[in-house]
Amino acid sequence: MRGAREPGAGGVLRQRQRLFPDHAGPARVLRFRQRGHDGDPDHRAQHRRLPPRAPGFQQLCDPELRRRDPAARRQHRQRLASPHAREDDGRPARPAAARRAHQRPCRAHRLQGPCTPGRGCRHALLHRGEGPGQGRGQPDADRGRGGAPLDRGRPRRLLRAPQRQQPGHPADGAGQGERGGLRARAPGARAWRDHQLRHGRQPLGCALHGRLRLRHHPAVHAAVETDRGGAVNFSGSYAGADVTFLLKPLPLADFVEDVGEKEKLIQSGRRHYSEMLSPERLPSPRYEAVFEQACAANGERMARDCLVLAGLIAARRQGPVTLVSLARGGTPIGVVVRRLLERVHGRSTAHYSVSIVRDRGIDANALRHILARGHAPASIVFVDGWTGKGVIARELAASVERFNLDNGSTIDSGLHVLSDLAGSAACAASCEDYLIPSSILNATVSGLVSRSVLNEAIGPDDFHGCVLYSDFAPQDRSRAFVDALEERALALAESAPVEAQAIDTQAAAERSRAYIAAAMARYGIGDVNLIKPGIGEATRVLLRRAPRLLVLRDPQSPATAHLRLLAEEKGVAVEVDPQLPYQAVSLIRSASDA
Repeated sequence: MRGAREPGAGGVLRQRQRLFPDHAGPARVLRFRQRGHDGDPDHRAQHRRLPPRAPGFQQLCDPELRRRDPAARRQHRQRLASPHAREDDGRPARPAAARRAHQRPCRAHRLQGPCTPGRGCRHALLHRGEGPGQGRGQPDADRGRGGAPLDRGRPRRLLRAPQRQQPGHPADGAGQGERGGLRARAPGARAWRDHQLRHGRQPLGCALHGRLRLRHHPAVHAAVETDRGGAVNFSGSYAGADVTFLLKPLPLADFVEDVGEKEKLIQSGRRHYSEMLSPERLPSPRYEAVFEQACAANGERMARDCLVLAGLIAARRQGPVTLVSLARGGTPIGVVVRRLLERVHGRSTAHYSVSIVRDRGIDANALRHILARGHAPASIVFVDGWTGKGVIARELAASVERFNLDNGSTIDSGLHVLSDLAGSAACAASCEDYLIPSSILNATVSGLVSRSVLNEAIGPDDFHGCVLYSDFAPQDRSRAFVDALEERALALAESAPVEAQAIDTQAAAERSRAYIAAAMARYGIGDVNLIKPGIGEATRVLLRRAPRLLVLRDPQSPATAHLRLLAEEKGVAVEVDPQLPYQAVSLIRSASDA
């Protein structure tokens, strides 16, 4: 009835009476408006509280009236064809698709009847952009997100359909935009958006006219997948299900070639060790033969410890397990333990390999990524190969504590290792210093990935960096090594149950502190970081640093054959100490030494 009371141009009633003199004017119009369908503009005004159209609009929108007055319909179409077309009330004319959408009810309206007056309509075809948390009663057929006018010259935006999850990966968590999906909003808005997409309707905040079109982007299965910002995740030379490296590949051209120069920069404080990387070289045939001997001698021992560690983790965690190995020494151990958790203990397990840097902490972006993938904080288990002086274990505890405070999470910072020489791990299979074969080689046993890097090339949203040695692929042993370990571990599990032996971590910690103090006094060392106890740490020094001295407990032990070979090739002095509490210790040359 409001249209009859408005001033000007005769009103809707007089026009209707002129076209249909046999109809009872006011009563007929009232019944027409109460139906709420078939293009009545007041149906839209009733639920969205829009002002009624000016006189003449109902005549042209009502299908019955248009059939009776083809001349008026033709005149209206010609007027709307102009790029500057206006409706009778002065607003810009809507496209034909929008007019057709408002001239018919949606399927839900046809089946269930009109919406309750005064409440937001959930049917996107007839009332676009209304839903939980959206502003009701706001006309958005001609406006976009936030009420801004739409630019009709732009092409329609095509929305991406949600990705089908890959096997072994949990559902996406809120707050993380994933590849091929939609960026997450607040939980309520995300649920409404997902509901709209599942039913082929228009999501919130998008003022598309006509039928919604979805564009599907299949998941990326390449070796390297782009993530948010400059962050990427990949599997190196491992199988995709074995591990996901949360590292950013970097070019090798910018790194320091000379090891001596790198050592001076580190010890002078001008550069941090994580900012520089020396290029790796393939091992010599003699050294590869030593690796084969180490695998034959200690492969079964390492497989047994991996089986023990998997059993300890299964006992300490309930439900799915999320292994987070410390790249790259912990990566092969994480791969084997993941397989054993699934095949021996029947536990669903995901495995990520992330960077941790002394004095810099663990990669917080990588931890946030893991949580955003839907993994529970209580399921996260940090894994490494061994401890030397316990520096990384203490760094892990401190940085995870900071992360929990900053992000409101409850991640357990305990480190799980095969051999805990420092007595600083939360869980270990042993405290003995034995040769772990994977500690002998570099990239060719760790998925062709370098040590992690944290320099100016790493942005605030990036993962820590690394170098991919793709040229080493013909000599890569990463998959063959973990396959052999898994086969041995499964054979041990089938033959007899393997139980963890009691270890005295307190005695190991006291032994470590006593030796470090005695070595600093004996060799005149002022920096504790120049002492590297244990076979694994001694090997890293001879491979990557400038060694000063190699100390061995037994010069004829097969466990240190590779160290003797490296010392011979690099001209490093060797000292024998039968009272040494470890199999081997390496001392790094000080920059002040002549």
